[in-house]
Amino acid sequence: MIKTIKSKYNAKKVKHDWFIFDSKIEYDYYLYLKELEKIGKIKAIYIHPVYILQPQFIKNNKKYREIKYVADFKVIYPNKTEIVDIKWMATNEALLKKKMFNYKYPNDILVWIVYIKKRWGRVEYDENKKMKKNEKKDKINNI
Repeated sequence: MIKTIKSKYNAKKVKHDWFIFDSKIEYDYYLYLKELEKIGKIKAIYIHPVYILQPQFIKNNKKYREIKYVADFKVIYPNKTEIVDIKWMATNEALLKKKMFNYKYPNDILVWIVYIKKRWGRVEYDENKKMKKNEKKDKINNI
């Protein structure tokens, strides 16, 4: 059963069976991955895997919580594994956690994917950002 719930950034959370997705786009990507899994292109899909970027610690009798990175998916392909996040925009916190993730887990592939023109593309967030910047330049130059 699918149920929508309000979320941050005006996204509506989607509840599907026992999973809660942060947005309809994230849920749609899950369905896309499930189709790839059915035809054998993916071995396994893990939803919301948690990575510890910094453990908890105590300093001057104050306890600091651990810093976690919760990705949208961990996708196991026959020849590689990817950690996938669906991004419309990146907050400063997300950019910092991406940097910390890449430092702590140098052998893991972290991919930020964007949804483009009603289909899933392998356009990563950084590449999409460059494409948008170039589109703006073109619009300004064509005025």
